[in-house]
Amino acid sequence: MDGHNHVTLIGAITQPRMIEFEGEQDQPNSQIIQFYLVTRRRYRSSRSASGWSVQETWHNVAIHAVYLVQRFLRLNPEKGDIVWLTGHLEISFFTGEDGVSRRTVVVCVYLGDALFVTKEKRVAVSAEPDAGHAEPAPPAFVPTALREVDASLAALAPPP
Repeated sequence: MDGHNHVTLIGAITQPRMIEFEGEQDQPNSQIIQFYLVTRRRYRSSRSASGWSVQETWHNVAIHAVYLVQRFLRLNPEKGDIVWLTGHLEISFFTGEDGVSRRTVVVCVYLGDALFVTKEKRVAVSAEPDAGHAEPAPPAFVPTALREVDASLAALAPPP
């Protein structure tokens, strides 16, 4: 059943880097783009004086599909740009130089997954709630393309 291993993330990108692999005899060289995507969430916390805390999570992302690598390069994202993507989690195990076995989780973006980049920079997230708001405000950095996708999906929905 599809959908058991599916991730959707919106966050600020770190500096991307290109990784090239030499192909076998008949295979062309392949490229992947690797970067970290930083997501933040604000939540209520009794441990802080204001009652709010911010959790920052760094996600390791690798874009594998040739089409998406080329599209990503054309978009030319910079550190701090907002990226919206879908992908799949892949877990790999390795032994470090110290002989300890470790695990790494990578969000892999393949053909059929989605990737949007906006040049809008993420604003600093404060643990302090806005005056008069009991709950944190929703993020204002959702790319325009997502709003267009939501609008087109809503138009396809049957009337209530």
